[in-house]
Amino acid sequence: MQALNLKPMPITLPPEVEVFWANFLKTADFEKVESTIQVLSDGFTKERSQGFVDYTDTQIGQLAYGLFFFPRTWAMCRFPLNEIIQFRRWLPALDAKTPFQILDLGCGTGAASLSAAHGLRQAGLSNQIEIHAVDHSRGALKQMEALLEAGSNQHFANCSLKTEVRELLNFPPQLKQAHYHLILCSFALNELSASQREFDPVKWLANLKPSLREGGLVLVIEPALRATARQLQATADHLIHENTYHNWGPYLHDGPCPMLKGERFWNHECRRWTPPNSLELLNRKLWRSVSELKFSYTALGLNSAPAVHPSFPKGPQTCRLTSPISQKKGFLLWSGVGTDGAVHVYELQTRGMKKAEIKNLGKIERGTLLNFSALQAIGDPPRQRLPDANTLKILHQ
Repeated sequence: MQALNLKPMPITLPPEVEVFWANFLKTADFEKVESTIQVLSDGFTKERSQGFVDYTDTQIGQLAYGLFFFPRTWAMCRFPLNEIIQFRRWLPALDAKTPFQILDLGCGTGAASLSAAHGLRQAGLSNQIEIHAVDHSRGALKQMEALLEAGSNQHFANCSLKTEVRELLNFPPQLKQAHYHLILCSFALNELSASQREFDPVKWLANLKPSLREGGLVLVIEPALRATARQLQATADHLIHENTYHNWGPYLHDGPCPMLKGERFWNHECRRWTPPNSLELLNRKLWRSVSELKFSYTALGLNSAPAVHPSFPKGPQTCRLTSPISQKKGFLLWSGVGTDGAVHVYELQTRGMKKAEIKNLGKIERGTLLNFSALQAIGDPPRQRLPDANTLKILHQ
């Protein structure tokens, strides 16, 4: 097992990567970039019944994506990966000569796999990292190659890249042996579903299994839209039920998503981060919410994930926050999925609490892992009441 860095890893875009994209603005039509971003943003964040705007078709589309969406995809990949490494203690055991191999499917300009490589270095992985990037756009792959070269002296040292132009519907080819430690698919599965009526995400993801090495992981990141997030979780549930894979996230149990039973709510992440300056500059007229990231994900492994903690029993005592912490009259209220695979509602009375304490609790983000040292079931249907704020502990955020 690799020696892990278990301190919180900052999620920032390396300066070389930001400069790489920002340099293109010197010769680009700024207003055209802004209008392209608006078109792409609507395509990425609104419900759609069919079709998809492909940013890789034009140079202006690639630039708009690189400046505005690449940094966010970088961060959205890193949040779950950090949790899997730090909290779940995942990192395949490798000898010094064995490279860590990543497959990035529908990679675009490489935000997910380059972010993963950067994060693995921060986590203490010293082995060579080999990235196999697959996309239908040759232009996007060329941008990825140039980007890796721009940051190779520091942030992507000892990283190699193999690119392949291929339609994802026809992937994977039949491999003679397991090859990859990490397979990434970021914001591509919903595109396949939207453009291909016969596409079966369960079968497609199951077909990736022979390509994984022992201890390997598949990480799929999708938009936070209700339809895409629920489809992703239903797909993961099926694969886990059929013992194709084991759950490594977002849930702390290896069973079905309890939030699929109702129609109103769905599980997704809401995370705050500090966007790069170039992204903030572009957003001055666009007025998008760039400091908050919303996405859904599933992490699927060949092996069972370790127990959350031997001393944490199955039940509501440990949960993943699946709602905002909202302030009601006299108490705070939120919901979470416990280690028993059930949705639990929690409340904390605010009597005697300072305003600053209440405000800080309200800042805890959806997706945070929480543990409670004391709970009391009250009411019908039951709520889990905390005696005081000191009984709440953040395990990972």
